[in-house]
Amino acid sequence: AGNRTSYEYSGGKKVKVIAPDGTQTMIVVDDLGNTQSIRKNVTTPAGIRELTMSATYDANGQALTWTDAEQNLTTQTWTATGQSSSLTDALGRTTVTLRDDLDRTVGINFADGAVIQLVNNSMGQVTEQTLPGQQVIKNVYDAIGRPTALIYPDSTSGDASDNPKLQISYDVAGRPTTTTDPNGRVTQKEFDAYGNVTAVIDPSGNRVTNEFDAANRLIQTSDTLGHTTRYQYDANGRLTRTTLPNGASVAVAYDSRGNITSLVDALGNQTKYTYDTTNRLIGVLDAAGGQTIYGYDEVGNLVRETDANGNVTTYEYDGRGLRTAIVRPMGERETYVYDAVGQLVKYTNAAGESVEYQYDLRGRFASKAVDGNTTTFTYDAAENLSSVSDVRGVTLFEYDARGHITKKTEPDGRFIAYTYDAFGNMQSISTESGTTTYRLDAAGRLDKVIDQGGGVTVYHYDVMGRLSQMDRPDGTTELQDYDAIGNVVRILTSAQSQVISDLQYTYDLAGRVIKLENIGLSRQEFKYDVLGRLVQESTILSSGDSTRIDYEYDRVGNRLSMSDGRGTTTYTYDRDDRLLQTTGEQAATYTYDAASRLISINAGPNDQKQFEWSGEHRLVRTTVVTSAGASTTDYVYDHNGDLVETNRDGVQLKLLVDSNRPYAEVIEESSAGGAVLASYAFGYDRLSRTTSSGATYYHTDRLGSTLYITDSAHHVVGSQWFSGYGIETAGEGDSNDPY
Repeated sequence: AGNRTSYEYSGGKKVKVIAPDGTQTMIVVDDLGNTQSIRKNVTTPAGIRELTMSATYDANGQALTWTDAEQNLTTQTWTATGQSSSLTDALGRTTVTLRDDLDRTVGINFADGAVIQLVNNSMGQVTEQTLPGQQVIKNVYDAIGRPTALIYPDSTSGDASDNPKLQISYDVAGRPTTTTDPNGRVTQKEFDAYGNVTAVIDPSGNRVTNEFDAANRLIQTSDTLGHTTRYQYDANGRLTRTTLPNGASVAVAYDSRGNITSLVDALGNQTKYTYDTTNRLIGVLDAAGGQTIYGYDEVGNLVRETDANGNVTTYEYDGRGLRTAIVRPMGERETYVYDAVGQLVKYTNAAGESVEYQYDLRGRFASKAVDGNTTTFTYDAAENLSSVSDVRGVTLFEYDARGHITKKTEPDGRFIAYTYDAFGNMQSISTESGTTTYRLDAAGRLDKVIDQGGGVTVYHYDVMGRLSQMDRPDGTTELQDYDAIGNVVRILTSAQSQVISDLQYTYDLAGRVIKLENIGLSRQEFKYDVLGRLVQESTILSSGDSTRIDYEYDRVGNRLSMSDGRGTTTYTYDRDDRLLQTTGEQAATYTYDAASRLISINAGPNDQKQFEWSGEHRLVRTTVVTSAGASTTDYVYDHNGDLVETNRDGVQLKLLVDSNRPYAEVIEESSAGGAVLASYAFGYDRLSRTTSSGATYYHTDRLGSTLYITDSAHHVVGSQWFSGYGIETAGEGDSNDPY
């Protein structure tokens, strides 16, 4: 009853487990207590299926084989001392572990012939690792076995004296108090008598302090400026409230089993959670009354999800718990097929288009086939991706001893080259059009960016380490201010005492912008519902003119209407949440293919758009029909799915993409003949665009959206403004700039 799990025994052996929801698991145990098999029934769309998993053991109780619920066999061998000797997976790939006379691991041989070699000290600690590409990583320990240094490989394999090194030192109590990175930057920690970290001092001297209660729970964190975040707990030690420096707090409640039952945000809006007897989430009730319901099968797989509109998505699985199908509310079905070790080998979308994958002996992508084309991948001895062959040709990659990419060469010969400092921070990016250089300060933060034309961007930081000022090559300066919880409250852009823009932000307690003022030009105000959705935005210009837009939504967030001074636009959706029709000011109809991809928008005979897609759901062609006629654009992608080429009505544009960053960015544009048309320099964001006409510079809002473009003499040559949903509402100037 209740949440009780019960067991049945026979001859002193456990033979059945009955979960709180009544689900039964049958167990067979041998005389040594080893589990030989587990059987369980699971309900599938095809009916009841019995899942059986089994294992065999040697006389020492060590597993020799185990068979999963899809009857895939894995085998293992052991040494006389009970250490693993080899493992052969269900595809027949064997990994062998080599040991010395003291039973220490000295090597690992992989199925493809790759080898890792290990050297141990007298305490059995690994002091040296030689990787498959012959890179050597060394670990240094003190007399009592504590790690004191990690020495990375470099280009001079025979001499480790100048290698990059991470160092750790300890206090008399054995606690790690300082860490020094390969560039000599030191991070310090302080501890109390119980080992709690009471302070962290970063390389720039920024100090964060922590306070703990008698139960050693963190109750307060304060930054260098004295901004304090506080934490409260219940009698069971569970976090119940977090209060931020601005007074905003988030409260959490739990049931007797420790599951979160409610979350109350800083504005008092409550989300509730319910669970079944096995602690699985079965319901979420949002602050607006919308409920999402989850259902599970007997082995705990999520098989049914009902949204707040009552639309149901179902999921199917194989015996291993790998998802094999997704069925959308209107019946569209996607399927997934896996090999014996669980690698995805085929994906088929609802339109019947498939992507097939093959892997090498190490489980790395070897090939991908889609739309009748095959992409192949090869790797170097150090296991780095070395080449990709696709319909575009062959893309090549080169690396340093640390595994950092040093060069990417496109099929047509265009390239990106990189250099790094000792800690792996990028120092330069070079292309055919030139080199952009990066300089860091003593704290490891970006200090200067020197672009291809020699222009220097300089970054400054506040005592918290946040960006506070940026000086541009065009003579502009941008200042940023923050509130107590780190929200940007002001961005002031000026040149020679002339203000270009003065953006000032006001936030509610939930951290949402409720007012944006561009001093002297405009003011935008925003209102939200209890779910944080934008329901009203107002814009007041300095001239006194104003506009207002109101939005309404359904329970799952689909926009139902938008009303402004020109009238109301309404939106209609199907059960898959696909937009079908808009009426009113922006009337149009929308159609989709069998895979739910948008294929047309029809807003009248002179306002039509058609879209074509690949089997990987990448947009490959758009056709736009206006009163001036039809225009077609084709799109080409690389193996990462990054857009690398467009062809608009026969005019080809090649894009050189830098994917060696958190978000891939276009750094160069070229014509079909290879002439460089534009190049881009980046710091934290896109800084500038250089063409034959010279350089222009981007000035953005807090989200990184470009608001102003200036020339090298800091004159504004382009500007644009956006609605709360990021739709451009006004703009003037440089229309040739894509950003």
